Amino acid sequence: MKKITFITLVLCVLTVMVQAQALTSYKCDFEDPAEMQYWTMNAGARGATSDNKWYVGAAGSFGINSTKGLYISTLSDTTVATYDAGKGGFIVAYRDMTLAAGSYTLMFDWILKGNSADAIYVCWVPQTTSVNSNYGNATIGTPSWLPATAVKTNGSYVWQSASGTFASNGTPGRLVVVFYYIKGTPVLPSAAIDNLEIFQGSCSTPTRVAYDGNTSTLSWLGNATATYDVLVYNSHTHSLTPYQGVTGNSVVLNGLTQEGMYYFYVRQACDSICHSDWAFTNKF
Repeated sequence: MKKITFITLVLCVLTVMVQAQALTSYKCDFEDPAEMQYWTMNAGARGATSDNKWYVGAAGSFGINSTKGLYISTLSDTTVATYDAGKGGFIVAYRDMTLAAGSYTLMFDWILKGNSADAIYVCWVPQTTSVNSNYGNATIGTPSWLPATAVKTNGSYVWQSASGTFASNGTPGRLVVVFYYIKGTPVLPSAAIDNLEIFQGSCSTPTRVAYDGNTSTLSWLGNATATYDVLVYNSHTHSLTPYQGVTGNSVVLNGLTQEGMYYFYVRQACDSICHSDWAFTNKF
């Protein structure tokens, strides 16, 4: 019996060691229910009673094969992204993990128009940091625990990418997503993010994205031997058409019509985890 107990204890210790193993990359597209169990939504007592809350659903989705994303709404409805600005405050979602010591790139897709002070913040903080949500009738400032490396985004009617860098010292940390809003009149679209990526190194973003209507060709500047992903968004039909695994610096697009406005997105795919920001342009 003693031998069996000893073996059992060793197995338990090994299991804990595997579970606590430091990561060198992390990717979340909000599609996997098992992964979402590790996320804490609307942190703190004030998060539970806030008019605005983080949800995971179709209203926050963007990108290739995306059906879900993280978004703010006043309703528990996967088809509606909106927010209430009758009060001011900030609402927090986070995911605890341990990253190996080193420098990292943080990248995500986002959308939020909002008022001039409304913003999405994404950052890495120590796991011991208290990141509870807050709101009130008076003006509430941004969270005091936001680090200088926090990536701030706001002021866009269309989906874009954002990125930044931070350092991990190898101890448990907390990936935090914050929607900060001021009291006033809400300006849609509401806050949403998708395709969170953390990785070591960098991946160059294409430049000078341009569409030639005579040849239906989308072109860009970048590494001519690299692989690229292309997205075409039709604002008239609200449809998103992907072109994956494009090599070279151009692609011929099919099926474009004269109706609506098109948005063209291009990113470099450095590997399965590491992508560049989306570069984009549009045409009427």
